[in-house]
Amino acid sequence: MAIIDWILLRWFGQMGLTQPQWFFTPLGLSFLYVAQFDRSLKLPAQKPLRHTLRMLATALICGIPLLTQQSHGLVAAAFSLVAIAAGLALRVRAFLFVGTAVFLINVFYQLVVLIFDYPLIKWAIGLAFGIVFIWIAATFETRRDRISAFVQHWVEQLQSWD
Repeated sequence: MAIIDWILLRWFGQMGLTQPQWFFTPLGLSFLYVAQFDRSLKLPAQKPLRHTLRMLATALICGIPLLTQQSHGLVAAAFSLVAIAAGLALRVRAFLFVGTAVFLINVFYQLVVLIFDYPLIKWAIGLAFGIVFIWIAATFETRRDRISAFVQHWVEQLQSWD
């Protein structure tokens, strides 16, 4: 794995890719490879360690663009959406949790930047969020039993995921 990472880092350097995510993504992918294919981590007793390693690797891959590219959140959003899609497709909780957390942090940070750059838009955003929250509350009250059953079903499903 170290040789592949070294080759990738040299290749990125030759191509002129100097953003930090190009240097940390191969390292995170190597950790994910170890978590997936290491025989000692496949044992049922090692499930918490495997989950922690996946969380750290995914946080490294998704978090570096979030921390380094604050002017625009497109790269962090793309990485986190890929992590969410991988979590749903592969049924891996770590990808889903970290991807969702990074995406939400990115959205709120971009909203703060937008509000400070364009102060008038905060009223429109506040009005839109208010309407959405009122609609969610009304829907929840009318469909409480179905929503409760749906949430319980998904909690059971998440418990069976890797």
